[in-house]
Amino acid sequence: MSMKITIRKAKLTDSEFLLEIHNEAVKRKFINSIKINKKNLNIWNKWFKKKLKSKRFIIFIGKTRFQKEFGYVSFDEIIKSVFEVRIGNLPRFYGKGLGTLMLSKSLQKFFRLFKPKKIISIVKKNNIRSSKCFIKNGF
Repeated sequence: MSMKITIRKAKLTDSEFLLEIHNEAVKRKFINSIKINKKNLNIWNKWFKKKLKSKRFIIFIGKTRFQKEFGYVSFDEIIKSVFEVRIGNLPRFYGKGLGTLMLSKSLQKFFRLFKPKKIISIVKKNNIRSSKCFIKNGF
């Protein structure tokens, strides 16, 4: 059975969905960040709105064939023509190969929109699934 997914550019309305993935990654110690709660939700929303307006940042949302959002891939220019790529999935979609496929499709779309000199990713040692996903995509 072949997996069918689609990807699309993120919209402002994706903020809550992305926040859910962020907080899960913090809980699992996959990223060095703080959990966002109601007190600092305004900061998150301002950050997200600013990122979406940036010409040097893009984020794609992965959707299953049943139109359920399951993850994201973001590309952020850290220095001229060098982008950092990040990936995140909701835990209920772990281990299904969706992240690998989403990263592959996102890279294809990204290369049509940008001409980077280099793309990097920093993955914590304890994040085995993410490491495998990047390796399968040539990192």
